[in-house]
Amino acid sequence: MRVITPQLEAHFEGVLTTLATCWHITRTDGVELGFTYHDQPITFDSVNYDSIAGFTPTTVENKSNMSVDNLDVEDQTFASAITEEELLAGLYDYAEIEIFIVNYADLTQGKLVVKCGRLGKVTLNSQIFQAEVRDLTQHLSQTIGEVFSPSCRVILGDSQCKECV
Repeated sequence: MRVITPQLEAHFEGVLTTLATCWHITRTDGVELGFTYHDQPITFDSVNYDSIAGFTPTTVENKSNMSVDNLDVEDQTFASAITEEELLAGLYDYAEIEIFIVNYADLTQGKLVVKCGRLGKVTLNSQIFQAEVRDLTQHLSQTIGEVFSPSCRVILGDSQCKECV
């Protein structure tokens, strides 16, 4: 369920809206960065969101069956924000990300969170980077341990088969 303030909900229902999409990224080294599609920088919750109109996201696909949602993003590197050296160093690989919408004309109305999760491995090609945004259900589909039972759980001769002691 998405949480939205009554003021922002009323703004969404209006004839004219003044909305901006923001991206809040927390890199693996703890550095927090903010970006927006809006043509002017935005300061929201004490974070400065730089205006970079080049971000190209796919459509956010949300599913109700607990499967992993899809979203890819690509953009060019920026000397002032996202550098090629940082991307190659892996600082954005698996960074936390929150995508949300605000009313840039009245930031006191709060935000509508569209997506939370982590970036996947970021790839770089000719100063264009691409990353998959993995939502929180991605963690539910990953194996984190082995199952133990009274009987042997592997197939005889399999790479996991070991001689019993």
